Amino acid sequence: MNKINILWKKVGAKTIFIDPERHDKILAFVSHLPHIVAFSLIEAVPRNCLRFGSTGLKDTTRIAASDSELWAEIFLSNQKNILKTISLFKRNISSIESAIKRKNRKSLGEILERAKNKRLKL
Repeated sequence: MNKINILWKKVGAKTIFIDPERHDKILAFVSHLPHIVAFSLIEAVPRNCLRFGSTGLKDTTRIAASDSELWAEIFLSNQKNILKTISLFKRNISSIESAIKRKNRKSLGEILERAKNKRLKL
């Protein structure tokens, strides 16, 4: 284990030791969910609109060009954690949808500002 730690540190990585269950929970949020969102987002865009897509769409969906067989296997192997992250994501999308439907600028602004502040801490 120490040799692996040394190797990662030599290439500039920060290492921490966590158990496999915690690893899977974390990766479901920070790796697997972004892939699911990217795959879903690009699927939601009608083909006839793709030619109008610019850097925002390309940046946001870049990882949707990943190997589909690999990601299908990852999603299925971490199913329990991924389903929890999808559920949370759907609740967040629903909150935004609800604020837009109600034309609630204050609520929408608060949601977007919270997200912006969290992103700035990344």
